[in-house]
Amino acid sequence: MNTDDKNTAAHACTCGCEHEHTHAHECDHTHEPEHEHVNGHSCGCDSCGDGERPHEHVRETVPFDKVIERLDEAFAENDLSAADRILTYWEDEARRMGDAVGLLQLRSEQIGLYRRLRDEERAVPAVYEALGLIDCEGFEENAGIATVIINAATTLCEFGRAAEAYPLYDKAEKIYRSVLPSDDYRMAALFNNRAACEESLGRGEAAERNYREAIAVLRANGEHDAELAVSYVNLAQLHEVMYEQDDERDALIASELEEAWEILTGRELARDGNFAFVLSKCAPSFTHFGQAERGELLAAEAKKIYEGA
Repeated sequence: MNTDDKNTAAHACTCGCEHEHTHAHECDHTHEPEHEHVNGHSCGCDSCGDGERPHEHVRETVPFDKVIERLDEAFAENDLSAADRILTYWEDEARRMGDAVGLLQLRSEQIGLYRRLRDEERAVPAVYEALGLIDCEGFEENAGIATVIINAATTLCEFGRAAEAYPLYDKAEKIYRSVLPSDDYRMAALFNNRAACEESLGRGEAAERNYREAIAVLRANGEHDAELAVSYVNLAQLHEVMYEQDDERDALIASELEEAWEILTGRELARDGNFAFVLSKCAPSFTHFGQAERGELLAAEAKKIYEGA
């Protein structure tokens, strides 16, 4: 197999993008981090251990757990308009309250939603505001902050700003490695999303390394099999572009798709909104690679889950 350094593959994961690809199918190329709280805001008052910039305490804060419950309900029904309304309402409330922590959490959720909606006009300003809040509001470097940074980087990459995005992944990795175990699911999300950025920059071999690191983490973690299947589909699409067509390449792709199929259909996975989303985004890849029947079955199962069947 011969490598092609000019790799421009798009690949399936969990962002819900609907843009044109080098292939004939619609697919994804990001891995959504789970909802995560952002803690460690340095408020600048004596009672918080930082008396450099005193100010009045925020008396109202966004009830983020309740917001996430409502968001999860909307996503379970694939109702992105409802998710948008929920986040817009609470964004306005966070600004009214002066709740910087809540605003950062909400902007991070909006970044992911706008990416999924392909709404660059709202996504990119949200990215820059979130990164600005991290820089200016005194947040300590914890896993929640790193997740926001990854979300921001993935959106920049999605909208053609891969070179700008790439250093953010390194920044997030440094934080993750300082606070997370090596088999934490969030490490896999980092590797999968950075792999997409590597692809956009034409670095096929580096992308492959990141996908394989994500697979290793997910296998060690053992609790996110649906995302493991996504990583194998990502590899199959990457290898289609990296290598010239021959029997060896075709066998490699077939083996990766088989791994994904076995995971998606041969294991007891929760039939929830996230699983439906994964199915709906993997399905076109199976169809693209000549496995139309499997693609149709995955798409049909996703539809049944969304409809509550």
